[in-house]
Amino acid sequence: MTSRAEIEGLFAALRRGKDLDPDGTLSWGYYFVDPDPARLQAAADVLTGAGYEFVEIFQDREDEESGRWRLQVVKAERHTADSLEGRNAQLAGFAARHGLAGFDGNDVGPAG
Repeated sequence: MTSRAEIEGLFAALRRGKDLDPDGTLSWGYYFVDPDPARLQAAADVLTGAGYEFVEIFQDREDEESGRWRLQVVKAERHTADSLEGRNAQLAGFAARHGLAGFDGNDVGPAG
């Protein structure tokens, strides 16, 4: 899971940049990993019912080597470092309750 220092570094980088307003609504991407893509699809179905948008289930080069699959969902939200830390903890708990190998962090982009 993303550490508090990494979250604070992300917000500091957003404040230094000119492309994204860290105080506004942004598109937050969240990632889950598991060796079974069907288990990820089942998790995606639950998450979409909770307001997240399904993006894809995929493997990157590192995933192919490890046999792991990755689920990406997004949600337009406003976050502070505290709320993002809370969201990450919530999603890590979701991954554990649904038998996934793990929650693999987040990224951020423009909303819309």
